[in-house]
Amino acid sequence: KSDDADIKSPDSRGENIINSELEILTSLDLAGQVADAVGSEKILASLGGGTNRASAAVAIRSGLTVEVPRRSNIIAVRFRHPDPAIAQTVLQRLVDTYLERHTQIHQGIGVLDEFFSQQASQIRAQLSATEDELNRVRTNAQVISLEDTKRAYTVQVSRIQDDLLSAEAELAGQR
Repeated sequence: KSDDADIKSPDSRGENIINSELEILTSLDLAGQVADAVGSEKILASLGGGTNRASAAVAIRSGLTVEVPRRSNIIAVRFRHPDPAIAQTVLQRLVDTYLERHTQIHQGIGVLDEFFSQQASQIRAQLSATEDELNRVRTNAQVISLEDTKRAYTVQVSRIQDDLLSAEAELAGQR
């Protein structure tokens, strides 16, 4: 059993959870997604120009300040940029992209979920086909209910045993 599959309990103050969220927020991957959404040329326009995605991601990461106030479960996020309109746009996209990424990470949305969903659908279809086949066999055998048939056979066996005991008692009486 791998440690990756284990469910971990948070520490008493939730620092592990907060630290995980900080890692997501400050990742270059997230900054790159924001650069794609906002546009590298817009982000770099007042920083010397250019259209390089990696440079825009680094600029986002460099202007980003992420803090957790002491004894708090709140994450404070600030973004500095020479153009206030770009700063506001980047910050809004950063929060939106972070929330999407958070959901993907913590709810497991991804390639494996799609694979498992397909597997579950196939298994459901196989189960349905098997149940249909079982019902067809029961109908052909004229078995209305397996439980009712079991009860009927139990009653019949009990009656035959009673008859056998009566016959043995009568035979013993005649001897």
